[in-house]
Amino acid sequence: MAVSRLPTDTRLLYSPIMRSIKTILWLAGLLAALGLAGCANSGEETAVTPSPSTPTAEPTPDTISAADQDFIVIATDAPNPPFTLFNQFGEVDGFDANLLAAIMEQAQLEYELIVTPYQGVLDNIAANGNRDFDAVMVNLAIPEKPREGIAYTEPYIEVGQVLVVLADEREIESADDIRPEMRIGAVANSFGAKTAIGLDGMNENNLFLYENGAQALQALLDEELRGVIVEDYIADFYTQTLPQHLKIVGGDGRAAWITNKAYAIALSKDDEILLQRLNEAVTAVRQTDQVEQYTAAWLIPDDVLDPGEPRVATGSDEFVIGILGNLSDLDPAAASDLINWEVKSNVMSGLYRLTDDNQIVPLLAADMPAISEDGLEYTIPLRTGLVFPDGRTFTANDVKWSIDRGR
Repeated sequence: MAVSRLPTDTRLLYSPIMRSIKTILWLAGLLAALGLAGCANSGEETAVTPSPSTPTAEPTPDTISAADQDFIVIATDAPNPPFTLFNQFGEVDGFDANLLAAIMEQAQLEYELIVTPYQGVLDNIAANGNRDFDAVMVNLAIPEKPREGIAYTEPYIEVGQVLVVLADEREIESADDIRPEMRIGAVANSFGAKTAIGLDGMNENNLFLYENGAQALQALLDEELRGVIVEDYIADFYTQTLPQHLKIVGGDGRAAWITNKAYAIALSKDDEILLQRLNEAVTAVRQTDQVEQYTAAWLIPDDVLDPGEPRVATGSDEFVIGILGNLSDLDPAAASDLINWEVKSNVMSGLYRLTDDNQIVPLLAADMPAISEDGLEYTIPLRTGLVFPDGRTFTANDVKWSIDRGR
């Protein structure tokens, strides 16, 4: 959590003790004045031999490296949404601010986040003398050639630029298939736009720029474009949401990246201990799902796309149901309304089911239950060889768990 340093108050508090000290000093001054007056009236002068002055050493300021303390000052650039922005309380919020808090917590460091143009801060840090900041965290990619005097932590996020096309696209199988007559979309002033311009087959006159990735993808769905170059996390979100409408050229993961950048915290190359401390914290955070959580919360646009009709058929392992209404709860143990019941009955299975003529027949059960003489115990044989979608084997423990939830 960010903390603010309080300024040191150099004023003295006035108190009875101070009043007594003042009185003593006043009396001492009065006696000294009377003594001087007495010497003057005696008419004698007393020679005073001056003593040689003792040279006073200049005070040496105590400098504490950020690596040797638990408080550091970090510069950031704001507002630069969605990476940094100001919330209603005037505090810095956004992707960078939240991820930085997680990293500092892992590093067990307290910090102060100061908003200032970061270029001047990098100069200040690189100078490594009486610097005002310990580190910089902005939307700053690690350069191919590191700046002199600056070191970078392990990347806290790596972002690739990918090409998204319509799901039924057959001609474009890689970014190399883009031809000058094809209309390609990207986000204005983005690395995606720079990537598009750098493609051999790209005609800059046919590059159309949009405010965000969602708007560019909507233009693609409306067949105004042949493809969109956008960040991989945006492409992943919308292609997974609309797999029958959109796809990423080159498949999933890094193999589909046309270009990529890694983002890190910058600090002085001489702060080796602090660098190690931050690297360990960044690695620990990346091993959790915090980066993915903050990416979803801050970097994915809120825009809802209008996909139109599906462009490819449903896969053999998928089952699509169209409904007219809103689904509120698909918990099998919860009460159902008409819409929920229709969906549950089509995608979920019970031990038994009703036939069209209202006869109970086994479904997940292998046979009808065997009932004890007192009617209190039901023994239900289960079908074997059944598995859940995640590959787990269906067992009696799953039946017990479901019954216990419904009680």
